[in-house]
This record gives sequence, C-alpha cells and structure tokens, in this order.
Amino acid sequence: MVDDEQLSLDIVSSYLEMADFIVSTSNNSEEALISLKKDSYDLVITDYCMPDMSGLELTRKIKESRNDIEIIVMTGVPEKLAINEFRKMGIVFFLFKPILESNLIYTVHAALYHTRIRKQLLLESFKQTSDTDILGISEFSRNIRNEIKTFALSDIPLLIIGETGTGKEIIARNIHEMSLRSKAPLIPVNCGTLGSLADSELFGHVKGAFTGAVKSTKGFIGAAHEGTLFLDEIGDLPQATQVKLLRFLDSGEYTQVGSSEICKADIRIICATNKDLKEGVKQNWFREDLYYRLAGVLIQTLPLRFHIEDIPLLVWDCISKLGIKNNCTYRISDKAIEALTKYPWPGNVRQLKQVIQVLIKRCENRVISETDVIHEMGAYSTDEILKYQDAKKIIISEFDKSYFSKLLASCESSINKAMEISGMHKKNLYDKLKECNLPSKIVTPSGEISKEKQ
Repeated sequence: MVDDEQLSLDIVSSYLEMADFIVSTSNNSEEALISLKKDSYDLVITDYCMPDMSGLELTRKIKESRNDIEIIVMTGVPEKLAINEFRKMGIVFFLFKPILESNLIYTVHAALYHTRIRKQLLLESFKQTSDTDILGISEFSRNIRNEIKTFALSDIPLLIIGETGTGKEIIARNIHEMSLRSKAPLIPVNCGTLGSLADSELFGHVKGAFTGAVKSTKGFIGAAHEGTLFLDEIGDLPQATQVKLLRFLDSGEYTQVGSSEICKADIRIICATNKDLKEGVKQNWFREDLYYRLAGVLIQTLPLRFHIEDIPLLVWDCISKLGIKNNCTYRISDKAIEALTKYPWPGNVRQLKQVIQVLIKRCENRVISETDVIHEMGAYSTDEILKYQDAKKIIISEFDKSYFSKLLASCESSINKAMEISGMHKKNLYDKLKECNLPSKIVTPSGEISKEKQ
C-alpha cells in the first residue's frame, strides 16, 4: 500500500490486517517500486495525490514491469479525466476517501479474484486456440505444434528425438489423435522393458511356442491394427528384433513366435528415443537400414532449459488441473514462477510437473511462495557448485522457515510475544512470515485472532 499520509496508511492497513491480509506499507513511491522488484505482491493499493510521484505515474511505472499485477487507486476527489487515464491502463478498481472498511475489503477481494480469473482466461484462451496439448509461447512450442498438424495426416514413419521428460509421448499421442487413425487404438510400448521377450511382445506368439506360453497372443503390432504403434526408447530394441521390425515395415507382414503363418497389420509407427541413433549405427548397436526407415520424419524436442518462457503456462496448467482434481483453488506467486525459471530442469517438463505436485502438497494456505520453491529445489540440486548468492539464498530460506515456525510455536502465535522474542518490528515480522508462508493464525495486538488469507 502506497500513501504519503501516514494516518491513511495506518487506518487502511489495520483494516486489511484484521481481514486476514498481510500488508506492506510505504509513504514513498520510489521506495514502493524498489519493494515491488524485490518481493512478491498480489495487489497494490496506491493513493492518487502524492507529492513525490502521482498515483498515475506510479501506476504507469508498475505496469511497465508488472503488467500482471492488479492495482486499486484511492482518491479524495473523483477526477473524471484522471480516472479515464487510469482506465486506459486497465485499472478498474477505485476507492474514494473516506475509506469505508466494508467497501475496502469488498474491493480488495474483487481485485484479487479479477487477477485469478485473468490468468485462468489466458490459459483457457490458449487451449482453445491450440489444437494440441503442447503448451507454450516459445518458438520451439509453436514449431512443434505446426509439425504435429503437418504430419498427422500422413502415414510416414516418424522419429521423435529428445531428452527424457521432454514430452515425446505427448507429441506422439497428439499426432495420433489428429490423424485419420484416431478412432483406432494408440499402443504405447517401452522397448527398454521388453528384453528377451521382445519378439513375443511385439509380434505375438501361438500357444505352446515356448515354456509358459499357455495361450496365444497377437502382440502389440496386432493390437494396433488400423491404429498407431508408439515405440518409445527404440534404441533399446534388441538387434534380432530390429531385423524383424524392418521386414514388417517393408512388407506389412510378420509371423508370430512359434508359427509360420503370415499375419498382416495396417499400422502407423511412431518411435522415440533419447539416444543418438546415428552414433548407434556407427557403433553397430542400431541397424542403419532401420534408422533410415524409421526416420521418415524427424522431430527434435528441446530440453526445458532452452524454452523457459513456457514455464509459466505449464505451471498454471498443472495447478489448474490439480485444483480441479482436489476441488481446491491453488495459487502461485510471480516470484515463485520466476524462481522456477532459474532452475536447469535436468528432468525437463516431467520433473517440473512432479515438483509442482510436491509444492501443492507442502505449501500452506494453498499458495506456492518463492520460499517454498527455493526450499524444495534444494532437494533437486545437482552436484555442480551454485553461485554464491543462490546457495546463500537457499540456506537462509531454510533457516528462516525453521526459525519462524519455532518462534510461532513457542509464543502460541501471539504477534506481541513474537515481536518481543525476535526483537523485530511488526512490519518486518509480518514480511518474514509472508515469505515463509506462515502462520495460519496470529493473535493481533488488539487481542483478536486473524487468519492468514487462504
């Protein structure tokens, strides 16, 4: 909250604190801008008439760097011209002095709801304008979506290359769903798990073909008839099975294990690998003729660290799905998302989704904070030495969360006792509690119990 009048700051902030909000105040616009760059805030309330910088100019500067944040403007005298200028910048919430507590709380809740809805609409709008499940605004994501549309209607074998967790199976599934084969099954097979049973699993076997073959099976190729067979980790397919797969690709015919009868199957084959198959050809663990037969079309996926601009949309989508599943509304601060973009993500999109699931379970009040992210990502750190400031930030955040949790427990959540024990001023203590996503309840100086905003 920004206002040059200290009395106004005190009154409005006290209303908000009693209504379960944690508030930071400033009577200087420049100071407020610095604070906005350093910390994560859900909302800004600013006065219109201030000597150092008008509320209009402050709003302009905030919107230049934080266009996503909602702003409420307070004014003593409604000025139509000024209000129109604010509205041009997308400001729709105003409070007219003297501020009524009920009106203040209603407007703040409305503004925060507006922020959540806007983010949700952005995600829904993106999904509606995209025919695929490939989320992202990066050039890479756009190219992948275009390639899916381009090759979906073809039966040319397709090879997807990329690191583990980059969405290779999602690409294959989208190609199948947009193809003329979409009404038939997509059969996914992990070649790395087939081992010595690869021939039997892929081509099927007849009863009695080998010990334990108590009944006939048609195999994955037969099961995928008129549909799509997705061979993941194709580089792990045994060489003997590679020969049989090549023969099937050339003729559309195959024999089951233990039988000489010719079988036919009409399928499209999509393969994926995280290995360098060209190197495999050189080292003789992958057949050259099979490589060129499978690589009719090559799609290269990129590690998440090379398209970090897609992380916000991926995170919002994951949080939205978890919210629907758990019948809850979850949120994540902008600073938390920014922290996620700084991690190298060796496990790529799959790891990002796993981390979000863990953060949702561990965060308090259903809000993922920057501190939560930093604390959690310490568990995923690699062997490399981090930059001094990054390593220091992780250690400090872990210390803060431990210290303030113990502090609140020892003083039975009394803010007065917490201030006395810690030697901290009320504002600084509240700021730290917000950073650590604590507490669930605080006894205020007036003796009333306020609950931190859910």
